[in-house]
Amino acid sequence: MKNFALSWDISRAEASHDQIIGFISENRHVQQWLAPFPGFILIKTDSDILELSQSITRFLTRSYFFLAIVDPVTSAGALTPDMWNWFNRGILPDSEVERIANMRKEITKSRAETKK
Repeated sequence: MKNFALSWDISRAEASHDQIIGFISENRHVQQWLAPFPGFILIKTDSDILELSQSITRFLTRSYFFLAIVDPVTSAGALTPDMWNWFNRGILPDSEVERIANMRKEITKSRAETKK
């Protein structure tokens, strides 16, 4: 699986941070993701950069974003140990597993209410 970094200008995005997270969590090109802070998501995928970029472009049609392949060996920064563990090994922190599960419940609930 490849690691990507997705960054966007949260002050100018056409979608809110939560809407972008919702899109990423349901994107068929994304196997795992982690959002350590607003405007930035780390993504794990088997897709190539072009496929992932095109899928994001279809969602963020009027927003600027930056997508790059990142290598754990040549990366550095100030993340929690749990976040580094996920980045290097693909093991999501328990807090993120719970947050993602809750977000998916909210998306499902919202869709059900929309269909009424």
